[in-house]
Amino acid sequence: MYFCTSARRNITNTAFYFYTSAKRNCKKTKFKKRQRNSNQWERNVKKRKVNRGEEYTTKGGNIKPARKTGPDCRCRLKCFDRVNETQRGIILKAFNDLENAQLQDAYLGSCVNSIPLKRKRPRNGAKSTVKGSRKWTYEYCVKPETIKVKICFKAFMSLHGIGLTRAKRVRTPGIALPLPDQRGRHGNHICISNEIRDKVITHIDSFPKRESHYSRQNNFNRRYLDERLNVKRMWLLYLQQNEPIQRILYRSDKKSMKPIVKYKYYLHIFNNFFNLTFGRPRSDTCPSCDKYDILLKAEDDIDKKKRIQEQRDLHQMRADSGYQTLNWYAQKSKTDIGSLHF
Repeated sequence: MYFCTSARRNITNTAFYFYTSAKRNCKKTKFKKRQRNSNQWERNVKKRKVNRGEEYTTKGGNIKPARKTGPDCRCRLKCFDRVNETQRGIILKAFNDLENAQLQDAYLGSCVNSIPLKRKRPRNGAKSTVKGSRKWTYEYCVKPETIKVKICFKAFMSLHGIGLTRAKRVRTPGIALPLPDQRGRHGNHICISNEIRDKVITHIDSFPKRESHYSRQNNFNRRYLDERLNVKRMWLLYLQQNEPIQRILYRSDKKSMKPIVKYKYYLHIFNNFFNLTFGRPRSDTCPSCDKYDILLKAEDDIDKKKRIQEQRDLHQMRADSGYQTLNWYAQKSKTDIGSLHF
């Protein structure tokens, strides 16, 4: 006699408590393999420390001190006299609190005003069109409170704790804000297109899968493929469907024409985009419940769907009754005390 597991939960309160507690405390993972956490990579942790102006260790093991206000410019504008020590601390803290290099560059760019040269006097007969001749002049300012304070270039670097290279980079003549950082954003990377990746995902998703709702292991999202399959066979089926010539060459050990989707990439998609395994689940669902669920999803007629729902409810009521009987006998066996005589 086979009873559905949903009825079992209504009978054994203790088992139901431990089941729901385990399910609630379990960390549900969508994918089969552990996903990479790039936020905790050493280089990204160091990058965030650099942006926050904290002390960090370089790749070579050298310790770089925290960002601090630089030395006095000692210029004719007397910048450090116009910006007192408290205001200097506020400026540096506000700059560090941005915690993002592009936001910091945008802030620095807003502190720079580019003005075309009004007049220019070439020296020694040189032409003004010579490469490298200056065409713009720059004004720097800070706003520690409500009034902008004009400062010099050295004070601009000292107050923000930045170097000469970064200070020159944020100067964008004729543009209000500096352009975003484009390092590594070119299109020359060797990669597989999103269309092919979606095609692989669709192919893996096309295989029929089983569910296991009631397993007490940490695999509530896991689905089960046919036990006769494996990743290598699925990959060969993908090649047969999408790259038949490459599959023939692969099976004949001719490596002259390699497939676009290699086995390693197919395995990567299988492990990181799905939570699948092969074989039957150890604790499977009730076949009758599964049958009624499939019929309910496939049926559009309201009257037929109502009759199917009634049959499903009747099935679960019978299962409840059977498990209540089993539970009654289990409780009775604990209270009835018998004796044996030899």
